[in-house]
Amino acid sequence: MQLGDGRISNTVEVKGFSKNTSQELMEIYFENSRRSGGGDVEEVTIRDEVAYVTFMEAEVAQRVASRSNHQVDGHTLTVTLFHPLPQKPCYQNRVLIQGLNNAITEELLRNFLERKTKAQVTEFLYGEEDGNVVVTFSDNIDIAQLGKIFQEISIQGVFLKVERVEISNCIVVQNIIPSSSHDAILYYFENKRSGGGDVERVEMKTEERYCLIYYEDPSVIDRVLGQSHNVDGVDLEIHLHHECLGRRSSRNKSELYLRMSSPGNKDNATLEHTDNQAKYKTSGSVSSNPENESDFVDVKEGQEHDGKFLIQYLCLDDLI
Repeated sequence: MQLGDGRISNTVEVKGFSKNTSQELMEIYFENSRRSGGGDVEEVTIRDEVAYVTFMEAEVAQRVASRSNHQVDGHTLTVTLFHPLPQKPCYQNRVLIQGLNNAITEELLRNFLERKTKAQVTEFLYGEEDGNVVVTFSDNIDIAQLGKIFQEISIQGVFLKVERVEISNCIVVQNIIPSSSHDAILYYFENKRSGGGDVERVEMKTEERYCLIYYEDPSVIDRVLGQSHNVDGVDLEIHLHHECLGRRSSRNKSELYLRMSSPGNKDNATLEHTDNQAKYKTSGSVSSNPENESDFVDVKEGQEHDGKFLIQYLCLDDLI
C-alpha cells in the first residue's frame, strides 16, 4: 500500500494482543524474522489497544503484514499494513510525557531527561489531565530514542510514555476582562503592535477569563510570546496552547476576583471565584490553606473593574 506521496508504508497496525503485552515484548517479537517475518524496528507505539510497529524498511512491513498466525502471549494478532493520514508537522524539541505521578518531581524528571538527551530542559507545561506534561528542550532531540529509553527504564517504578507534539498555531490569552469584546481581541492580535498576523479564529471563554487565538501562520507565535500585551488597560498572560494538554495547568500562579462592598474598598472584599478554594484575609492576603499561616502570600496590586478587584496568589496545581 502506498502513501499519498508514492512511498510504501513501513508501519503495521496490530490488534488482538493481551493488555499485559509490553511494548518491549512487541518490539522483540517483530524483530524476530523467523517468528514474525520482521526485522529492525524503529518504533513501537500502543494507543487504545492498537499497536503501531514501524520498521526501518517498508519491505519488512509488507512481509509481516502478508503473514498470518502471528501469536504473542497466547493471543492471535491481527496485523495489517498501516496507511496513516497525512501527518501534521511536529516539534523536534518538544515531547508529551504521560504517566507522571506525585512521586516523580519536576527536578527528578528534569535531571533524568537532561542526562539521557544531553539537552537542557527549558520548560514544563502541565495538562488538564493529571500526569501529562509537555517538555521543551533547548535543542532538537532524538524522540524515538527517548521513547525506547522510557520503555526500558522506570522512574519511581513508573514506565512513562512519550509522544510527539504537533506544531501549534494557537495561543491561550489569560486575564481578559468581561468587557473585552471579541473584535477588540481579534484586531489587537492581528495588529503589528502585538507581533501577530492573520488570525484564523478566536474562541472566547469570557466567563473563565481567557480565550484561544488560532493564527493562520504558526511562525508568528514565537514573536507574540516574546512581547508583553495589554488590552483594555489589563496586562494579559500569553502561553502556547497544545491540544494534547487541554486547558493548561500551572504550578505557580492563579487568579481570582474579589467583589468589593464599596468602590475601592478591597479590605472588605469577599471572595467571588477561585479554582482552588482560596481564602481571602482582610489584611490583604490570600491562602490556599487557611490552617497554615506560612501559605499566606502578599496580594499583588491589580485593577478595579465594575466593582471587582483582581488579585493574584501563589498556589500549587491551579488551573489558569
